[in-house]
Amino acid sequence: MPFPPFSDYQDIFSSSLPPALFASFIVPVWIPPPAQLLRLAKATYPYWRERRVERGGHRIIPILNVSTRSRPTSSV
Repeated sequence: MPFPPFSDYQDIFSSSLPPALFASFIVPVWIPPPAQLLRLAKATYPYWRERRVERGGHRIIPILNVSTRSRPTSSV
């Protein structure tokens, strides 16, 4: 599974992130300014891409399967 080069994403990290990217439709205060975010993304993307390729396109961190159903209680 080929992953695009970082240059395909560079424009996204070069400007302020739009509120629509976030569940609350508010950009969190801890999001760094675009210049810093771009530097972080440039440093992180090659590692992320390499790990995804190694895992055959699967997520780097597996999803935890948690059941929300209550377990039956045993009566003694």
